Amino acid sequence: MEATGLPPHQFDMGEPMDIDDQATGVSDSGHHSVFNGHKVCLNPNAKKVTERVNDNCAICWEPMTEGMTFTAPLTVLPCYHAFHKDCIETALKERSVCSICQASVHEVRTFSTPDELNKSLSLECSKDGCDVKNGAEANHFHCPYPLSAMTQIQPRWFVQENIFVICRWLKSFFASAGYEDCVIDSTSSDSCINVKINISKNEPAQNLYYPFEDINKAGTKEQCFNALRGDVQNDLMFLDFQKKYPAYFKPPQMPETAYLGPVIRSWDFHEGKVNFRQGLSTDLSSITGGSSEISLELLNNELKRLGLYPKASLTQF
Repeated sequence: MEATGLPPHQFDMGEPMDIDDQATGVSDSGHHSVFNGHKVCLNPNAKKVTERVNDNCAICWEPMTEGMTFTAPLTVLPCYHAFHKDCIETALKERSVCSICQASVHEVRTFSTPDELNKSLSLECSKDGCDVKNGAEANHFHCPYPLSAMTQIQPRWFVQENIFVICRWLKSFFASAGYEDCVIDSTSSDSCINVKINISKNEPAQNLYYPFEDINKAGTKEQCFNALRGDVQNDLMFLDFQKKYPAYFKPPQMPETAYLGPVIRSWDFHEGKVNFRQGLSTDLSSITGGSSEISLELLNNELKRLGLYPKASLTQF
């Protein structure tokens, strides 16, 4: 799968499922409730927030919570780092980046009480392979979704047999990640699914490709879906990193010869590769360390090893 350009990552911790007696709590990020056959828990980003608000503010080093209350209104950034509202407001006036990870900040959300924060946190089904993320989906789809709605009658024919379910799932998956303005094209090619994500009025569409062969050869229905799901999650990992650190990617409107920064040109989940400018590449594991997130430190080490790390600061690009 190759990708150029950047879909905007909508900063939204989402709406909670419509469940009775919801009680996540500031200190209880692992709370589960059963809803229509789905075991519900906080999604990964929501868990990050509930864990981080229990730390000290990274600016003033004073506690952000005391018992089950906030010591002062808290502000959560798009990177899901939390600070005292007054502390981060002052810092953002000087520079619009997170004081911890240096990610760009275009909008924030502020909460006065743990109850306000809890109501904003996204819940999802915790069943492995299930992507139900709201009450309407929980009422409509059996667990695990979408696998429960898929079939496999002929070997190596998984995508073709389930093309409509897969396309519906892809649309929902990208929308839940903040990429709502996307078009799923499964008809113009008999060998792959093309997802086109509209970046903005001034940017070309982001194209993501999911070849039938890479998915169908995985084996069983479960293995085929896991191959597709892993590819999609890998794409989101890169897109989220691109949102935080755009200097590592060539702007689509700028000729490569005019761009001096390190260029991540494409990535391939099934081959386990990330491709840079000048035809250079490295293993995905070398920049993730085997985790589900790209490590800035590991990426910089690889760029230095390949001779692609710029002399100028990345923030200049």
